[in-house]
Amino acid sequence: MKSKFKDMIFVKGGKYKPYFTDDEKEVFDLEVCRYQTTQKMWLEVMENNPSKFKGIYKPVDTVTWWQALEFCNKLSEKYNLEPVYDLSKKRMLMINQLGEEKASPDLADFKKTKGFRLSTEVEWEWFVRGEQIAIDE
Repeated sequence: MKSKFKDMIFVKGGKYKPYFTDDEKEVFDLEVCRYQTTQKMWLEVMENNPSKFKGIYKPVDTVTWWQALEFCNKLSEKYNLEPVYDLSKKRMLMINQLGEEKASPDLADFKKTKGFRLSTEVEWEWFVRGEQIAIDE
């Protein structure tokens, strides 16, 4: 499969038992960026560069988790996608689900989102354990 977004690849999902639970979890097929977010990418979306270690092709650094969520939302808006995160209430994150009520991250169904977002803990562990199969065409 070919992504319509630059530098994105498809990752095949599957089932596994994360280290933090005895329950089997499922990771669905999804697209992920093949690179860390560079300062160039951040500048194009956020119009500032907060990084301490400057270099447009270096990863962006010294950003907070909330700033990363804002970046995801602005990137979604750039591509006319519904932002995943409702950031209107600081300290209380909600997920915008298409056609449904907003939900807390632990109850949200991320298959009902279309915008850019950070990986969940389950997805991240799936990637780093090497259990994914990247489809790179």
